[in-house]
This record gives sequence, C-alpha cells and structure tokens, in this order.
Amino acid sequence: AEAPFPSPADLPPAAERAARVYLRRPPAIPEPLKGNIFWLSEDGDLAEAARNLFALMRRLDTLGFDRIDFEPVPATGLGLAITDRLRRAAAR
Repeated sequence: AEAPFPSPADLPPAAERAARVYLRRPPAIPEPLKGNIFWLSEDGDLAEAARNLFALMRRLDTLGFDRIDFEPVPATGLGLAITDRLRRAAAR
C-alpha cells in the first residue's frame, strides 16, 4: 500500500527545492513552506482541478523546483485523466 500523502504540517523544513501539489487547498501551510505548497482546487473539485492542471504545471516549471510531488487523485472519471497527464509529464 502507498504511504499517505503528507499534509504540509508534516513536511520537513528542508524541502525548499521541492513543490507539493494537493488536490484541495490545505487547511494550514507552515510559513517556511508557503512558496512550496500549491493546490489544484479550493475544495477538491476534480473538474476545477483538471481545468487548473496545465496552468499550474507551466507555473511550476518556471519556478525551478528540483522536484514536484502531486497528491494522488481519485482513480475515477476526471481523476484518471489527471493521473494520465501527470504520468506522461513525469516520463519526459
């Protein structure tokens, strides 16, 4: 089984070159990580997440992170399309 995607509060402060992308806006983001935490939707709506995915990926690409971790999305409907797009991007 996959380990759960950690909440921002559980991330080590040394993650400054890593971006974390959540499906929904996290309830609290530690101050040192505010520039490293992103989300696809305010409330976890998959349609909104799909609409925001490409713009966020382009933005993250310009910010120069060494690593970008995406929270897994539900493996149904639009979630499958989002996951497919992320897998193809990771393969490049």
